[in-house]
Amino acid sequence: MTVITLFVDPPRPGLVFPDLVEQSALSAGEAAELYQAIFQDLLLSATASGGDVLINYRPDDLLPTKFTDESESAAEKISQIAASTVETLDNIRFEVQIGSTQSARVGNTVTHLLGKEDHSSVGVLQPTVASISRSGLDSAAMKQRRADVVIGPGQANTIYYAGFSTPIDFSGVFDSSPLASVIQGANDADLKISLLDMHPVLSDIQGLKTYISHAHARKRAGLPFAEHTVDVIETLDLKRR
Repeated sequence: MTVITLFVDPPRPGLVFPDLVEQSALSAGEAAELYQAIFQDLLLSATASGGDVLINYRPDDLLPTKFTDESESAAEKISQIAASTVETLDNIRFEVQIGSTQSARVGNTVTHLLGKEDHSSVGVLQPTVASISRSGLDSAAMKQRRADVVIGPGQANTIYYAGFSTPIDFSGVFDSSPLASVIQGANDADLKISLLDMHPVLSDIQGLKTYISHAHARKRAGLPFAEHTVDVIETLDLKRR
């Protein structure tokens, strides 16, 4: 099975979703609540999918000083959220991210898991997509058996999922235009690519509005939805903003 890696930051105001705060009426604190809720829903989907789960978090020494908290470390915050979300942490690993940029951190983790730990494939998720379910992750794992790189596209050249059974050159691929950059990296390495269905990425206002509309429709239709995320959306009354 694909090992699912969740790349997360501690959900501290101002650190997470800065573009969304700038583009919307959300406060930095509200954006942190939304980020945490998405992390919780992703963790539930990942643990339900049956594969190995790795929470790869950014430690305090890789955070800007203004986003550190002397009363609670990043590791403590992330583990507390995880423990309050799932029944057991027995099948979840926690490891710190290594690298000065997001691209470097993802590249280091993927290359290590594929090369040093002999995993057959690695799926990368961030708390920016709430609508991918267990079945969506299972579908990604199935596609990974026939492709070297599996990509979940979002709006406007974003991605919500990237799966690798063979590494690419990760230099700068997540810094800007990740969809085009990951595809280019795979093409440069002559790797086979497969695409998943599109899902909205909630890190900007366009993705948030799209997700709110879809989630509201699913709830009214009696279909499964991301409960933690929708609860925050309804509590903050984001549909009316």
